[in-house]
Amino acid sequence: MKAKLDLISSVLEEAEYSCSIVEVENGNCLAFENRVSFGFIHCYSDLGGLLRSWRAESEKTLSMFQFQIRSSGDKAWNAYSVFLAFERPDESAVALLARIEEDLSGTRKIARGVNADEDGIRQGLLPLLRIQNPPVLGVVDMVAEIRARSAGLPTKAVDAFLLDAPNSEVLRLMGRSDET
Repeated sequence: MKAKLDLISSVLEEAEYSCSIVEVENGNCLAFENRVSFGFIHCYSDLGGLLRSWRAESEKTLSMFQFQIRSSGDKAWNAYSVFLAFERPDESAVALLARIEEDLSGTRKIARGVNADEDGIRQGLLPLLRIQNPPVLGVVDMVAEIRARSAGLPTKAVDAFLLDAPNSEVLRLMGRSDET
């Protein structure tokens, strides 16, 4: 399981989290933190193990780190317990995982069944990661955009505005007095 925790750690470190493996009663888990959130990731070889023991493991881990959590101030509102099983869920398991995520006691929860590769882990951790594909915006011709949006204004006033004329001149060309 250490190799999988290392892979999870590398995915989170790319997203600017600091990570460390911590020993807990039933094995290891991964602690992670950035400037706004923190949490613990518990891994399971199968969904059955996750569904049977997520609550007990979460409570034990939170108990172990209760003093650090209490001293985290506002960041405590962004505390996560993440449960990853390295098995793809069927429809009934997806519903059970959703119930875990709806349990807001103690921490926010992420419960997923994922493939044990980097893409699967990244998919399971998406709620913690930055947007992967930011929108691509085309180049905008600002002069044409301003002209289109000011179609009801006098053309000479728009031209003066685009040539960076003083506000008083633009207002004069619009037929208004020197308003500020």
